Parts: sequence; structure tokens; C-alpha cells
Amino acid sequence: MNDLIEELFILSENANIFSDVNTQYIIPLYQRAFAWEDKELSQLIEDINDFEEDSYYIGSLIVSKKGDEYEVVDGQQRLTALFLILKELDVKTLNNLTFACRERSNYTLQNINNLLWDKNIEISLQKGKQIINKIIFGKRFNGKEFNKIHFEAQLKKVKLYRIQLPQNTDLNRYFEIMNTRGEQLEQHDILKATLMSVISNDEKKLLFAKIWDACSDMTGYVQMHFDTDLRKELFGYDWGVLQENIFKGKKLKNNRNNGKFKIQDIIEDDFKVNNVDGISNKDERIRFESIISFPFFLLHSLKVLVEIKKIYPIIEGETLVYELLDDKKLTEAFNRVIKNGKIGDKNIADNKEEFSLSFVESLLKCRFIFDRYIIKREYINDISEGEWSLKQLKVSGQKT
Repeated sequence: MNDLIEELFILSENANIFSDVNTQYIIPLYQRAFAWEDKELSQLIEDINDFEEDSYYIGSLIVSKKGDEYEVVDGQQRLTALFLILKELDVKTLNNLTFACRERSNYTLQNINNLLWDKNIEISLQKGKQIINKIIFGKRFNGKEFNKIHFEAQLKKVKLYRIQLPQNTDLNRYFEIMNTRGEQLEQHDILKATLMSVISNDEKKLLFAKIWDACSDMTGYVQMHFDTDLRKELFGYDWGVLQENIFKGKKLKNNRNNGKFKIQDIIEDDFKVNNVDGISNKDERIRFESIISFPFFLLHSLKVLVEIKKIYPIIEGETLVYELLDDKKLTEAFNRVIKNGKIGDKNIADNKEEFSLSFVESLLKCRFIFDRYIIKREYINDISEGEWSLKQLKVSGQKT
């Protein structure tokens, strides 16, 4: 088999896909957080449980290797689901699946079997584990008894191919090709990876990712999706004024204690535990529903940036942004602006990093204004269809 392609069994008698001490899987910043729910997890477990062949190929894991680290380019949802399944089966695994700069997610993965009452968790991972627990230890699955012993035996026949991309592969081009071939890649995830790839400063790259992720959750108000310290830096103590020059002077705190604190820390007067991934432990996101999806919002934000920055085409008559907003041409719309646009006497193609930072700053401003002046559907008091409302997010009580 090609040196770049390796066959891996999920589980064997003495090992599993997460038991190699020399292997570390990294979920990069541009990837979404774990998002599989009941439908996807049930289908995965059903596929494993019901196949009748001698072995079962479950898919490919596309990675970019850097030393002993494998940056997961495609397949992270399935990989994380398999990690949760092995944990639920009480299989010994190493802590070699991590999310870049998402300490809350890493804390949850490392302590996934002991988080029943812990509020410092990543909600989507906890929900995923609960769904898997319900299936594996439930009395029935798809109308028949679920046999845990049979499932473990089936799992030992399951394999995937870990495929390394060749050195110096253009990941942006790879994403474009995969998307053209109809693979299940979200265009806004491709766009995020493309825009982040040109940012050279790690602090700015991390801030870009946090802003993008917060804006991508169109349910609720954008301030709700930042951790306490960053929210205060971006929106002030009252959360009501968006600060200018957000990429200047911001120092992001990267919590490395994984939720653990020293006694000396706890007894300090100003001690508090922050939500380091910026998502409330209460399921606040289901209370509000936006009138627009994130891909369409990105297109609107791009048009705003074109107008504000006075971006005009290099060649007279060239169209930079589609007049008809088409989310299926999201990446194409951005590519046209980047390749064919200029600001003043500078071609954007020669200043991609500056464009990326300008766009995400404009994106946050657009989202801040959108939340303030555009109605949302609000679900309260058991009203199934919801009610239209227009609200502003403000601090009450102690300003933290």
C-alpha cells in the first residue's frame, strides 16, 4: 500500500485507533466543533452493528502530517464520534485527540466519563456521549435488542484508511476540489480555512477563529458566544458598544489548566471560572432563530465590505460580487473579490492577509448591527411557533 495510505482498525484485542503513543490527532482552528447529533450517531452505530461482511470499511480520514501530529483535514466528525464510542465502551484510550486552541473541548474529551455535573464542558460533546450511552445501554435500537457484546465484536472488524496529503499540498485547492466533487464539505468551512491560511500571526489567527465561530451561530446574540474576557474586550463592560481596531492590542488568554485550578487561585478575591469556548452551558441558542442563514449573511457582509472599503475591479466591467445572492457560489464570490479587486492602488491578491482581517472585523460589525436592528423569532413560554421580537443584549447586576 502507498506510504501515504495506511489501513487502521478501530479496535483490536490489544490496541485501538487512539492507543498509539506516537500519534496525535489535531482538529485545526478552521474546522467546526463537533456537531453530530442523534441522526448521524445512530446511523454510524447502525452501520457498524448491522454489516455482515468479514470486515467493514467506514471511510477515510484525510490528514496533513507534521512530525507525529496529524492535522485532520477531513473526517473529524466521524473520528470524534469513534472516540466517544470507545469511551462509552470503557476502552482505554490516550488523550491524543485534541482541538487546537479549544481548551474547553479538550477538557471535555479528557474527562468525558466524569462530567455528569460538571458545567465546564463542551455541550455538543456531552450531548454526543449521552446519545451514544442511550443507544448502547438502551433496551432497544431500531426495533430490536442492542447487544453490546455483538457490537464490540463488529467494531473489531471495522477499519478506515488514514490518507496523508503529500507535503506542500495546497489545502485551499484541496477543499475546492472536494467541494466540486460533491463531498459533504460546507462552503463556509472552506472559506474559513482559505481566509485563515493567509494569516501569519497566531494571535490574530486565533482571534479570527473565535470571531468567525461566534458569528456563525446565528441563533441568539453574538455576544453570547464569546468567553467573558474577550467579550469584555470586544463589547465593553455593558456588552453594548463594539470596540474599534479589534486586532490591535488584544491578548487572548489560552487556558492551559484544562479546568483545574490551584487553591491559591481559588481563594483570590477576583477568581471566576470562564466559559472558555464562549457557549453558554444553558442551551440558550435554541431560544432565538435568525431570519437568515450564515452563508447568506457572509455574502451580505462581503457586499458591505466592498462598499465600505471602496473595492473596485482591476479590469473595468468586472463583476466582483453577485447581484443575486447565491449561497452555492459563496467561495466563488469571495474568490472574485480577492483575485480581481483592489483597494486604492493595491491589489487584494497581493494583500490577502489584510483582506482576511478586514473582512472578519467587518463581519463582526455587521453581526452586531444585525442583532440590534433585525427581528428574530423567539421561543418562550412553550409557544411552538415562536414570536417575533427585537431586543438588545445588556448586562444586569455585576459586570463580569
